[in-house]
Amino acid sequence: QELSIHWYVNENTSDDGCCQMTNAISSLSSLSHLQLHLHGSYPSSITDRTMKSMCTMLRSLITLSHLDLSLYGNDEITDVGVIDLMDAIQSLQHLSRLNLNLYRYYE
Repeated sequence: QELSIHWYVNENTSDDGCCQMTNAISSLSSLSHLQLHLHGSYPSSITDRTMKSMCTMLRSLITLSHLDLSLYGNDEITDVGVIDLMDAIQSLQHLSRLNLNLYRYYE
């Protein structure tokens, strides 16, 4: 199975929406290819709470072999969130292809 999502997080979207999306993706137990691009914009953002939910999602995708992940966030993504993300990616035992783009900018 393959899934591609491009989500532009704006002022009408909260962490809750992103967390619900990652929870839904977690239920796709046979997912092999995931392309997930999240674009945060001030004042909405991709926060550490979103990152934690995304890491839980990644750890549940045990069949994932290809990951294309781009996060465009603001200063609410801290080093803690990035370190958790790296740990989650390392837990993907079947991962053979990774494209990772992290953009943290300040308003």
